[in-house]
Amino acid sequence: MVTLAIQTRLSGVVDLSDPAEAKVVGTNAQELTGDRAGYRERGSAASVTGPVGKAPTQESGEQLFALCPYVQGIVTLSALVPYCRILVVFPQRLRPGADYVRYKMTDDSGHSKTIQIP
Repeated sequence: MVTLAIQTRLSGVVDLSDPAEAKVVGTNAQELTGDRAGYRERGSAASVTGPVGKAPTQESGEQLFALCPYVQGIVTLSALVPYCRILVVFPQRLRPGADYVRYKMTDDSGHSKTIQIP
């Protein structure tokens, strides 16, 4: 895991960390921070066979993407750090020249570079 300082310009963000917005899409903190990894990994273990498949959080994100073409990102609760929020961005929804995600990183040779999407 890497923590990056990012700059964004997004025009359509759903804030699922806000209980009122989460209620509109029919989700809650438990569903947003639940056992995502287990859905992928179960089934291969002989003693625990379910539930498997896509986690509810993955299905919610896919539905927002499919049904709301203006949504460019989702603010949600962090499952790893309970007192933080995370931003999920749909990069294919960013309009060149209008929206962006920008961050700086240092490569293996020690050179700093700026990455911008799109």
